Amino acid sequence: MSGWHEVMCALHEAQLVVTAVQTVMAEMSTSVAKSSSSFPSHLDSLVVCRKPGSGEPWARTAAEAAVKAARALRNLRSAGMVFTDGDVVSVVRGSVLSLLTNASECVEAEDVVAEAEERADAAVAQLKTSRGNDSANGRT
Repeated sequence: MSGWHEVMCALHEAQLVVTAVQTVMAEMSTSVAKSSSSFPSHLDSLVVCRKPGSGEPWARTAAEAAVKAARALRNLRSAGMVFTDGDVVSVVRGSVLSLLTNASECVEAEDVVAEAEERADAAVAQLKTSRGNDSANGRT
C-alpha cells in the first residue's frame, strides 16, 4: 500500500490532481526481478495528472474509482490479458488512492486508505466470481 500512498501524497504536495489512471500490460513483465517476486505484477498503471482546474479528477468517490478500475480490468481480461489477484489489488488501490490528490474534496487519508483496501478486496472477489474456474488456478 505504501507505494501508492506515497505517490499520491507526493502528487498532492506538487499540487497535481489525478485526472486519469490507465491500466496497461507491464513493459517488463518478463523481467527476472518481476517474475521472481512473491507477487509478480503483469500490469502497470499510467497516472495522468494536471494542475487543479485544468481537468476533472479521475473520481470523486471511492466507489467511482473502484468501478473505473474494475471496468479497465474486465476490458483487459476480455482482450485476453491474464493477470493476478495482486494486479487487481494494485490497480484498484491506486485508483481509489487518487482521491488523495483531489484538493476540492475534503478527505481523511486514513479513511481513503481503508476504503482502498476494502474496495481492492471486493474487486478481487468480484473478478474471481465473474471469471469462473480460472480463479481456482490463481488467475484472474
